[in-house]
Amino acid sequence: MASVNAPLSDGFNPIAVGRSLGAALGPIFTTIMDFEKKKRDQGEPYAINPKLTFTPAKTKLNSGDSTSVDMLFIDCDGVPLKGRNIPFEVTGGTTNPQSSVTTDDNGEATIEFTAGQVSMIACIISAQLSLPEADRRKV
Repeated sequence: MASVNAPLSDGFNPIAVGRSLGAALGPIFTTIMDFEKKKRDQGEPYAINPKLTFTPAKTKLNSGDSTSVDMLFIDCDGVPLKGRNIPFEVTGGTTNPQSSVTTDDNGEATIEFTAGQVSMIACIISAQLSLPEADRRKV
């Protein structure tokens, strides 16, 4: 395990100490990122700063109208996160499937949204992303 030591004496220069620590911690950070990328590339359920994008085919619907909503789930390098379960909640309408989808090999999934009977702004929210059942580990 690597460590960094920054002795602080009276009258120390905080800028010099910051530069020294930054130079020393950079390789440690790179090692951690490389490890996480390697695990991700081996199929482990890692996601480094994941991003989930929702793209509806139509943004304005009348009551009862439907539109597809595409989802793209990627990590910080733009690598698709495949086989990930995306749970979601909906207001202002219904979806098919109703509460979750699983991404394909390209990190993509699609749902069908149908507008409700009351005119309002609809929302599809995914607050928590979960791992496939086989990848869950008990803590």
